[in-house]
Amino acid sequence: MLIQLGIIVIAMSMFSMGDLMMDEVQNEVHNLRQLRSLTSFHSFMLTHNKQYDNTTEYKRRYKIFRSNIKKMVMLQRSEQGTARYGVTHLSDLTQEEFKSNYLGFNGDPPDIHWPAAEIPDVDLPEEFDWRDHGAVTPVKNQGMCGSCWAFSVTGNVEGQNAVRNGELLSLSEQELVDCDGLDLGCSGGLMENAYETLMEIGGLETEDDYGYDGADEACQFNRSKVAVRVTGGVEISTNETKMAQWLLKNGPISIALNAFPMQFYMGGVSHPFSFMCSPEELDHGVLIVGFGVHTTRWLHRRQPYWIIKNSWGPYWGEKGYYRLFRGEGVCGVNMYTSSAVVEETTTTTTTTSTTSTTTTSTTTTATTTSTTTSSTTTATTTSTTTSTTTTATSTTSTTTTATTTTATTTASTTTTPSTTTTTPPAVLGKGKEKLSIKGRKFIIDNLE
Repeated sequence: MLIQLGIIVIAMSMFSMGDLMMDEVQNEVHNLRQLRSLTSFHSFMLTHNKQYDNTTEYKRRYKIFRSNIKKMVMLQRSEQGTARYGVTHLSDLTQEEFKSNYLGFNGDPPDIHWPAAEIPDVDLPEEFDWRDHGAVTPVKNQGMCGSCWAFSVTGNVEGQNAVRNGELLSLSEQELVDCDGLDLGCSGGLMENAYETLMEIGGLETEDDYGYDGADEACQFNRSKVAVRVTGGVEISTNETKMAQWLLKNGPISIALNAFPMQFYMGGVSHPFSFMCSPEELDHGVLIVGFGVHTTRWLHRRQPYWIIKNSWGPYWGEKGYYRLFRGEGVCGVNMYTSSAVVEETTTTTTTTSTTSTTTTSTTTTATTTSTTTSSTTTATTTSTTTSTTTTATSTTSTTTTATTTTATTTASTTTTPSTTTTTPPAVLGKGKEKLSIKGRKFIIDNLE
């Protein structure tokens, strides 16, 4: 009887589970239909201010939109992290349009190869973000130009200049689009090629001096307006621990990755399967600015991630940023890592100190005179970097005269009186005078 009852309970449970699974499937089908509906498309057009030239184009975009919703749902179902995928301003673009207009990393091997970077042996904190340390400019927007590589380069050089020279400047992407003969402007490029170009032409102008237009134009480079000079480049390790160590000590890293999930990314830690995001198909240049660890709410799973600055404006993703799972080479994040080397402009100081002391001692019948003259200190500081010379000269003349009354001792004998005169020596003083020259302290010994 108990066995029969158990069988009945199991059967009922199986039917209940089947009903639940059926309900979930039905709900997903319903949600998919809703997302692909004409109402959803009209909402997308309104939200992102989309307008199409004619009915034919409108129908074509709607068809592309419906196809992309399927991709988005597939990404969400297979997501291993906490990423949320949804309808973005890119949801009416074909894969080809998305790559040509919003990506731009040329996947061919670069013409230039740089030496391997020296990896510092340091312990890593759980999280670090160069945005908190003044080395990252606000998120920019490349528009419909395949210039992601140029934004990756300027972001890297901006960070290197801030870390090395203490000055954060927004630098010109348009200069690279127009003047980099090794790359193809809005048709794509490679970051390592761009470092070579910047060495040859002299460096980068600021965004204010050479503004971004998002189109291929004639080069308007002005060498006299160069704000940051690039002297070379380095290739960083494919080991993600070493990448983090280098970033911690040196600044943001220029990288390339597979951007397929980014077309629909809304937020969270993205961790797609490799069959959805091949690490071999790199097509987008971006900038790693930090790293961290996310702990999931319910299961408390730890998800290490990279913080990646994108170039599609602050309204995409997490205010223009993308978090991608760290440690497994997801989407090829570790396959193409590099950095420019910028010229150091920190002032170097050379100090010359000269001290001259003269002592004159004059003895008369019962007087000792000790005189110290001409105590001169000259400090000369030359700043070689900025070609500006500053000379600070301080001359101190200290004269101390000590007069001692004659010390006389008279000894009497039976024949002739005898007189002996003694002159005591000058005594070095215990007091010291401090003289401040350009923030440096020089100690001058005086006589008392």
